[in-house]
Amino acid sequence: MARYATLGGVTSSAEQSARRPDGAATAPAAPRRPRSARRLFCLVLLILEAFVGLFLALVLAGLALTSSPVAWVIGALVGGGALLGAALVRNRVGIFLGWAVQIALIATGYWIGDMYVLGLIFLALWVASLRLGRRIDVEREQRYHLEIAHWRQHTGADRGDEPSH
Repeated sequence: MARYATLGGVTSSAEQSARRPDGAATAPAAPRRPRSARRLFCLVLLILEAFVGLFLALVLAGLALTSSPVAWVIGALVGGGALLGAALVRNRVGIFLGWAVQIALIATGYWIGDMYVLGLIFLALWVASLRLGRRIDVEREQRYHLEIAHWRQHTGADRGDEPSH
């Protein structure tokens, strides 16, 4: 939490923003709805996997493990699927594409044996992102509802004043 020095002591940024220009106190702003940890975890993981797809294509083409066009198609499918999944991670299509990317990464072990291990590592991270992210989202949502109740109690706001974030 950011703190600002004042003549009377130290105030938090929330206290600072709750003051009008003339120095009088105003009602504190309503709490903001939390962002999804699950979405963030999955997004970051899929972007990392897009880079893996690019490097996969470079290795396949550079070591001549397959023809160059095939190597780039494989890399484009893995990397492009990961980027598309990252873009759509807000809904079920993005999550489905994420699962498809995990399977595709494991399948690339056919050409490079180490990709079996890397694919399994990314699969474990994907499962952890989904499960832990969901658990964090549930806890954040519960806290948000408690903060809204506290805000209503201390500002005298009724149900119609709930924030529309």
